Amino acid sequence: MEGLEGILYKLEKIEKRNCRTVIFYENIYPAIALLKRLIAERKTAHLLLFSNNTLRQLKLISGYLNLDLYSAEVILVNSDGVGEGVNRVFSYDDIDNLLSYIETIDGTLIIVCRSHLKIVSEDYPKIIFEILERAKDNLRVYALTNLGSYTSIERSIISSLFDVAIVLKKQDEYFGFGEEVYEFHIVQSIIPEVQPGMEYFRVDVEMEIVSR
Repeated sequence: MEGLEGILYKLEKIEKRNCRTVIFYENIYPAIALLKRLIAERKTAHLLLFSNNTLRQLKLISGYLNLDLYSAEVILVNSDGVGEGVNRVFSYDDIDNLLSYIETIDGTLIIVCRSHLKIVSEDYPKIIFEILERAKDNLRVYALTNLGSYTSIERSIISSLFDVAIVLKKQDEYFGFGEEVYEFHIVQSIIPEVQPGMEYFRVDVEMEIVSR
């Protein structure tokens, strides 16, 4: 199984095995495409956003993708604990209450922190660790964050907290938009059905993952 078929197979196994998965992305387009797939047709999803700017960017993205951002419960963490158009909001100084709330949720938690979590707290690995510690065993957890924001050691630390670690990168050759080839690289996995390895894909104008 190669390419799109291989990617979909691995995503299916990650879902079935309830693997907690971190996704490091180099370029925003494949991250959007994967986020769109993760949210679509999910009965119970919680979208955890760090910073007002992340929320603003996702609203812009959802507008032109026809993506129903609010089919998920939106949880915002920002500087003052005040926010409009979201289901729940916590301040950066109120992480304990955020963690207490995470203990209560079911379904799927999708964390979109980009590089903001690292800016918010020097102890950001502990925040990720605590989120995973407090989450119920049956809660699916995905985290999307920017590849270039971390050193290789930091990426290794973060990856070790998750069951599966994926890196999305663009191949070096130059292509026009819609022609770029991306790597879907599983760099770590604790389950035999999802072995480390690489598949290739493109992203179309609708921000969908398609075959190379």
